[in-house]
Amino acid sequence: MKIAHVCPYDIDRPGGVQAHVLAIADALQALGHSVVIMAPNISGRGIERLDNGVEIARFGRARSISFGDTGFEISIAFGREKTVLKRYLAQEAFDLIHYHTIWTPIFAFQVFLMSRCPAVATFHDTPANTFEGRVLRGLFRGLSRILLPRMHAVITPSEAPQAHLVVPPGGSILTIPPCTDLRRFAA
Repeated sequence: MKIAHVCPYDIDRPGGVQAHVLAIADALQALGHSVVIMAPNISGRGIERLDNGVEIARFGRARSISFGDTGFEISIAFGREKTVLKRYLAQEAFDLIHYHTIWTPIFAFQVFLMSRCPAVATFHDTPANTFEGRVLRGLFRGLSRILLPRMHAVITPSEAPQAHLVVPPGGSILTIPPCTDLRRFAA
């Protein structure tokens, strides 16, 4: 299969979601799939192929912000970059796109709206128990009513993120712990 993973964060910055995306991409590539990681273009490096064969395709621009004691990027592809992204999606003809934390604005939404292939989403986040966190949970519940019916599968790494997702009738959420590459700890 030709699989794309959409990471809303700078893939070159250390982080839990980034580590998960890189590890699962490596595992899928080792199983014989063709894997691409799509992420914001913060480094300016565009498209590159890693030693394991996984391609990283960077698009758009990003700004780092913080809200509710959480830092994240707002990423978007404008103008020519948006045209390149649209052309890339059409050319690659993915069999499946896996979105990670799809509601981190705006890049993942752009890809989601432009793509026509089956979609899987992993919701990694659990907002803090603060005023901002409660606002985010309410927003996430509303967005999940729109997004989840369009997903072929919905995944959370634990039961905690499920509290702010509204599962459509007949739908379900899979709980799958994050993919972690333990080889670096072998020594």
